[in-house]
Amino acid sequence: MKKCFLVLLLFMLAGCGYKLGGVVNNPVDGKTVAVDMFANRTYQANVEAFLRQSLVSELARRNADIVNDGKADMKLSGEIENITIDAVAYSAQDTAAMYRVTMTVRAELSDQNSHKSTWKGRETLTQEYPAMADLSLQRNAKDAALEALCKSMAEALVLKLNALF
Repeated sequence: MKKCFLVLLLFMLAGCGYKLGGVVNNPVDGKTVAVDMFANRTYQANVEAFLRQSLVSELARRNADIVNDGKADMKLSGEIENITIDAVAYSAQDTAAMYRVTMTVRAELSDQNSHKSTWKGRETLTQEYPAMADLSLQRNAKDAALEALCKSMAEALVLKLNALF
């Protein structure tokens, strides 16, 4: 009786679309991928370089084969549409104590052979950082927040890309 139940359970699990947790369909499995430098539509310098490096690292971490544009099966491209920085907390002296940077990115994965879009997505994320009295420390804190935001953005975009496949 137990053997029949186990066999029946195996057949049900095999045919019901059940997947093991942590197993993700990856649209770039077995394909080469080029990551373009995203267009930067903001006034923040070099953020596109941080984002590209973060995307390359995130895709490589998920076993994607990253190559130059001319040799790739797939191409990931897009633009940094918007970056805003707002004070979100104030001190007793009514000066900014905490800032929030918000970034919006649009991305697209396209098949280089057919020149058709395989996936399009948009993501908006935020990162907070402390205000500093020293301007050089303030700039370092902002740059560190932007770099952390780019890493989070890369992870979010790759997760969205994988979720649709």
